[in-house]
Amino acid sequence: MPRVQTIVYRNGRVLLVRHRAAGKEHWCLPGGAQLAGECPEAGALRELAEECNVQGVVVRQTSHVAGALGDETLTFLVDIGEQEPTLGRDPELADDEAVLTDLAWLALDEIAERDRVYLWAAGALGVGDFLKDVQTWGDVISYPGNDRCPAFGQRLAGVDYVERPGSYAIIQDEDGRVAAVESGTDLHLPGGGREPGETDVESLQRECREECGLAIEVLDRIGRAIQYGISRQGEPIAKACDYFRARVLASEPGEVPAKGERLRWVTVDEATQCLAHEAHAWALRRATTSCRH
Repeated sequence: MPRVQTIVYRNGRVLLVRHRAAGKEHWCLPGGAQLAGECPEAGALRELAEECNVQGVVVRQTSHVAGALGDETLTFLVDIGEQEPTLGRDPELADDEAVLTDLAWLALDEIAERDRVYLWAAGALGVGDFLKDVQTWGDVISYPGNDRCPAFGQRLAGVDYVERPGSYAIIQDEDGRVAAVESGTDLHLPGGGREPGETDVESLQRECREECGLAIEVLDRIGRAIQYGISRQGEPIAKACDYFRARVLASEPGEVPAKGERLRWVTVDEATQCLAHEAHAWALRRATTSCRH
């Protein structure tokens, strides 16, 4: 049966879900297989309801792609009004087999080039202001390009890097100081790697509680960046991390483990200069610059 999927657009962003398959993750449009006896529009709305917990109305079909192997994908622009999506599940899969790990409203410059290709095939250029956005990109050739998803650190040719997804927070106090975690001689933003089954937000809340003793509320997403490096075990890694603004709800000092980490509040300038990872400094600059506009 064909795959049926939806484009839900709001304020320059498209609703995407993150799928895990074969140990890797990618962002894609909400969707799945059309069921026997089901029309494509009904199948697309059913998949959206299952994966994002919202009810929608089909506005129009945006694409019909026929693959070389006989597979088909039909995409529909869908209106959900003011509903706020939350992560759902695949009812046909057991909890330990779940492939959905997160959902987010993402702008074009927050989506990896690989995942963005599928948006074009789905007809995204005919939705909202995406075409106007693309027309501003200029004539520079990039393949693949990291200008839309910045990469930092040295990537060595011929080396296989293990992708490590994670989440980090930009948290500022009333004086504009930034929360930073001091670990040995390193300084980094609160956050860390995502554990199996966690969403970005759940991972970030857990890491902030463990590292800093802070209960936080995630406010909005800043963007995504990749940091290449070597793990403590000597393994080449690519930390593909999402960065968020957050605020402190409460301090929970009893949650802080004794692992040599200390919460510090530092100025934006000090943090930018002293953060151990370039990707963290990039996220901080992006967050504080956008706050001033």
